[in-house]
Amino acid sequence: MIEIKNISKSFRSVCVLKAINATFYDGEIHGLVGENGAGKSTLMKILSGVYIPDSGIVEIDGEPVAFSTPVDAYNRGIRIVHQELSLIKSLSIAENVFIHKYRNGSFTKIVDRKKLEQEAKQMLREWDIDIDPTEKVCNVSMAVRQLVEIARELSTSGRIIILDEPTSSLTQNEIQHLFRIVRLLKQKNYIVIFISHRLNEVIDLVDRITVLKDGEVMATKATNDLDSSQICNLIAGKDICDLYPKMESTISDVALEVKNLCGEGVNNISFKVRWGEIFGVAGLMGAGRSELIRTIFGANEQYSGEVYLEGRAIRVSHPQEAIDARLGFLTESRADEGIFPDLTVSENMIMINIG
Repeated sequence: MIEIKNISKSFRSVCVLKAINATFYDGEIHGLVGENGAGKSTLMKILSGVYIPDSGIVEIDGEPVAFSTPVDAYNRGIRIVHQELSLIKSLSIAENVFIHKYRNGSFTKIVDRKKLEQEAKQMLREWDIDIDPTEKVCNVSMAVRQLVEIARELSTSGRIIILDEPTSSLTQNEIQHLFRIVRLLKQKNYIVIFISHRLNEVIDLVDRITVLKDGEVMATKATNDLDSSQICNLIAGKDICDLYPKMESTISDVALEVKNLCGEGVNNISFKVRWGEIFGVAGLMGAGRSELIRTIFGANEQYSGEVYLEGRAIRVSHPQEAIDARLGFLTESRADEGIFPDLTVSENMIMINIG
């Protein structure tokens, strides 16, 4: 059991957590939900030793613990899979899964790669993860990377697994696969803390739910005692109908037209998107969803086909040309391609205007 007692945390003058109390039990999937800025990730970073709380204590099995570094939390069996994955892309899946074996300066050891790959294959099979352990991480999709990151933490004998928005890059089939793994963790008496914005996932998966709002606990209840409207009301302080009101929209002329587009992972795609319309692109992992959008934006090479913007033919061979044509793109790999993490928010916002 983990118990959090009166945990508070501020950054400069902003109070992010206000006397938080929560309990997580062995063999439990515990959902942690709330809007952006509610304090979910901050609380989990305290639990995993990334941040030190201003006040309050954490107890594991009734014993007070103080984490000043992530290593302290790691040594107590706490594992966290962050939203922004931390795999080493130039290494294979097997090397990433067992990277913990070579810490503390042990990289001078000779690595038996065949043995490493066999152990990784066996471990992945135990968790029903069908991935080639010899493949380099840079060559696999975000969904596969997510499963590899989870597998890495499962290989380290931790007993507390924190999953921070693990489904953000997964399709529905991949989400169900992940849920099977999480339920298997529950059967093996792990503590699983599951952070998500998707209420349908929370209701489907977790045993109990803690709702945070503005750094405070609004409720902790068995999931069976709440429906999506009640959870939404706790999260946002308003009814779900008020949160997502129906809005009238006028569908007008064609804004973007794609004809017989071919590129990397894309073959003979055609569609039209009109002003005032939300156009969805769906498919399983590897179907070419991301490749299609990246080709239109000039991030991937266009082999053939035509793209029209407001009836005018355009040929985009570089993202800067797409930006100049007033096309925007939010990449699935935010940390690698979407932002400059070492720059300020202001600098990131004006970056596309610097050329």
